[in-house]
Amino acid sequence: MTNTKSTPTELGTEPIPQLLFKYAVPAIISMVVASLYNIIDSIFIGHIPNDGPRCITALAIAFPLMNLSAAFGSLVGAGGSTLVSIKLGQKDYSSANKVLGNVTTLNVIIGVVIMALGLFYLDKILVLFGASDETIAPARDFMTVLLIGNVLTHLFFGLNHVMRSSGNPRKAMFTTILTVVLNIILAPIFIYQFEWGIKGAALATITSQTISLVVICHHFYSGKDVLTFSLPDFKLQKQIVKNIFAIGIAPFTLNACACLVTMMLNNTLYKYGGDNAIGAYGICNRVIMVAAQVVFGFNQAMQPIAGYNFGAQLVDRVDKVLKMTVLCASCVMVVMWLSCEIFADNIVSIFVNQEESNARALMEAASHGLRIVVIMMPIVGFQMVVANFFQSIGRAPVSLFMSSTRQLLYLIPLVWLLPQKFGLDGVWMAMPVSDTLSAITAAIVLKLQYKKSLMLPSKEQKVVDVEKNTDDNHVVISIGRQFGAGGRYIGKLIANHYGIKYYDSELLVEAAKDMGFAPEIFEKADEVPSLQTSFGNLADLSSPNTSEPMLSGANLFKAQSETMQRIAETESCVIVGRASDYVLRERKDVVTFFLRAPMEFRAENIASRHNIDIKKAQKLVEERETARKEYYDYYTGKEWGDSKGYDLCVDVSKLGFEKTAEMMIAFIDSVFSKKAEK
Repeated sequence: MTNTKSTPTELGTEPIPQLLFKYAVPAIISMVVASLYNIIDSIFIGHIPNDGPRCITALAIAFPLMNLSAAFGSLVGAGGSTLVSIKLGQKDYSSANKVLGNVTTLNVIIGVVIMALGLFYLDKILVLFGASDETIAPARDFMTVLLIGNVLTHLFFGLNHVMRSSGNPRKAMFTTILTVVLNIILAPIFIYQFEWGIKGAALATITSQTISLVVICHHFYSGKDVLTFSLPDFKLQKQIVKNIFAIGIAPFTLNACACLVTMMLNNTLYKYGGDNAIGAYGICNRVIMVAAQVVFGFNQAMQPIAGYNFGAQLVDRVDKVLKMTVLCASCVMVVMWLSCEIFADNIVSIFVNQEESNARALMEAASHGLRIVVIMMPIVGFQMVVANFFQSIGRAPVSLFMSSTRQLLYLIPLVWLLPQKFGLDGVWMAMPVSDTLSAITAAIVLKLQYKKSLMLPSKEQKVVDVEKNTDDNHVVISIGRQFGAGGRYIGKLIANHYGIKYYDSELLVEAAKDMGFAPEIFEKADEVPSLQTSFGNLADLSSPNTSEPMLSGANLFKAQSETMQRIAETESCVIVGRASDYVLRERKDVVTFFLRAPMEFRAENIASRHNIDIKKAQKLVEERETARKEYYDYYTGKEWGDSKGYDLCVDVSKLGFEKTAEMMIAFIDSVFSKKAEK
């Protein structure tokens, strides 16, 4: 039976501009629609008869608690979705499914814990977030309903993240839009017709998310995609949870900081401007989030593209998607800046019933604050994209620093300092000043960390020009390796540095093309000793002009060797394994390496890559090690790993993967600079 499951290979092949917009448009539509829902929901709440302004302020007070819940959701959802993209880029589908199962379990556990603690301490939390005697009752009504449904909310957002990252942006868009449409339909019914007030708004949110969650679960249960629910995958695995949290800690910190900042803002706003100032900030926040959600949409589109291509070591594509996303985000923020500066009064007037008492004071405070807050908006998009980019390629520490600078390093001190000099305006001014400082920080971090994170080619260091493949600059790099020593990863880093091609399993494809067979045949003989294989259904696997029923391991090795020699003759490249040092032993332009490491180091690496326990990893290492040694010894008549047969042997555990690659690059440069001198 033909396997109809889709694979996200387009992430590594389609042109970046088309791919970014293909993923961004659904994400932006869903994010903007969600943002518009928040605005419409706020309008519904702001027009509750005889209670609109008070409920708008209550909504702003509840916002930090919603941020805190979202922080834990992003810890799992963003971390899990990034990890899924990287695993899919590495073609590790089994691990990707385990990540899906662990994301689901973690969302349930965290959702229940937040619900229980939130309900128990709700009044104390709301007072801490700025609630007064006037606003605590509606804030309590709103958050009680949301906390009861918190598990469903976490599952909805977490699984929607994973569905988008696994190559299904349209389905993710559909479920988000479905949630919003249902919400917009149900909210006025629950608020006005059933007279449930602000409770009705919260109940409409939970109901719509639950219906959409059913659609998402059906997607993962259907078996029509690479990722599917499987009962064993729901069991938490320490390494997966650790990796999810390591990557998700950056967006978690961002949302947790937003919670802390909003709490501080609410209390400071109340001190200098009363309940109206808090309500005004709630309106400003809703408006700004429209542009922010568009940028988040571009970030969500960038995340699977950058994650997949980083996992596949397609560095040029990672570079392109970052630059294009920054450009798009900056354009969005410029439009928001102009709109808010010119039409602030008109925008704010939508949120309140102007006939209500105290409505005029709320509108004036909101429009004045909005114009100040957006002053530096044109540069905000750059900072948002850069922080998300490092998360997308799994560089959690860098992303964590980038995510926390605006709130912790700049905004909190400024919210405390500036109001002492400028009063309420000082609170508003703290936001654009922190935006400026965080954008400058983002530029500095990007300059310092970009090439280091991606191992981009250095124009000064490059010794190979693939455009001019002459004897003077032609180089073939052969890398033998113990299983688990990181040969593939290190080989790709070196190939990316020099801008040359990398060959590993790719050689099987080339050999298959040369002989007219499908690659599946060669995969059966991949580094297997003395294989004598009868392919009963060879005609099904081969191309139409091939009908030979029997291929020996020797013939397959010969075909692969001839392909290797042809490639080495025509282009500079890196070749990992396949006895390439022996096959290319007569060439003068070959540098040979052998990578080794202690068993403990290699087993830990394999356990992490495949999400298996250390004992299974050790067994796998031993099995693959034996096969590689027998393969090499059988076909070459030499001893695999013998230092006399290589230009340089390296213990990878001493330096780590990246530093080992740098050392090998320095060795290659030294070898060929000496040849050039001669």
